[in-house]
Amino acid sequence: VASDESVDDAELTIEGHNSEEDKSIDRSGLGDGDSIPIEIDGSKEADISVEFSGAGNNELSQEIAHKDETEIVETVEVDETSETVFLALRNDGLLAYDVESGDIDKLHSLHGGTPFAMDYNEDLDLIVVGTFQEDVYGVDPSGEEKWVYGGHGESVEAAAIDPVDGVVYTGDRNGEIHEIDSETGSGSIKYDDHSDEIVGGIDVGEDLVISGGSDQEVHAWDPSSSETDWEYNVGADVDSLDVNEDMGLVFVGHSSNFFALDIDVGSKYWENTDISTGDVDGVTSSSASGRVFAGGGDDKVYVLDADNGDIE
Repeated sequence: VASDESVDDAELTIEGHNSEEDKSIDRSGLGDGDSIPIEIDGSKEADISVEFSGAGNNELSQEIAHKDETEIVETVEVDETSETVFLALRNDGLLAYDVESGDIDKLHSLHGGTPFAMDYNEDLDLIVVGTFQEDVYGVDPSGEEKWVYGGHGESVEAAAIDPVDGVVYTGDRNGEIHEIDSETGSGSIKYDDHSDEIVGGIDVGEDLVISGGSDQEVHAWDPSSSETDWEYNVGADVDSLDVNEDMGLVFVGHSSNFFALDIDVGSKYWENTDISTGDVDGVTSSSASGRVFAGGGDDKVYVLDADNGDIE
């Protein structure tokens, strides 16, 4: 935080989250120790404590103390059996929210890391969190750290657990996908055919891993051989994807269209151009209802018929 030294201009410059915001301060009526509430970058409230060095002195010093901090939730996973929601927060690590009681417990600090990706598997009792700081954390639902994987050379932006094979797949900004042992945390590069960052996510099908990235491509590849089975170019960054093995489809969202692809051959099954999933990295499907649920770039949630892509 920096301030203009002259209170004649009565202006403070507040820096937060890589942005600058000018706040004009009315000095009239202020005395030593008076506090001015101020908002930083729209996400945090703080108090500016004003102190004057002496009568007539034009130097202004300030002290910032967090008052009520509103955290930004980066990603969410749900344990349906225990009715617990796991929240990865930008500045406060991994939390667990009990739906029934309303209690919130802090599970893990992530050592100050900023979470970018998370997945949870109840059978393995494992929460996986990938961070901007390049680390991947394996944590159990009680908050105990099982392992930390540091093999990525860039921020980790996608994560998926394969409970059948007992492995974790994580993708990074280099376009690399790593395979991590869910028990030990040991791992290595498994797939590197993407030419840009893995922002669209990773999902696991039967004998296939599906991944999407900023190279505008969806890849289906064999986890045993790392060979690419098929690839499909959607014409823009892949923002989200979901694999539904029962339907035999892969649902893909990007900035202007929404697709369903045939999981076996990668051909387009249908396309919906009425919605855009840009800036909202969320899509899921239900075999029981035959529907797909997609978050739209217009801040709406769309329900589509999985068979033809029509909005219901």
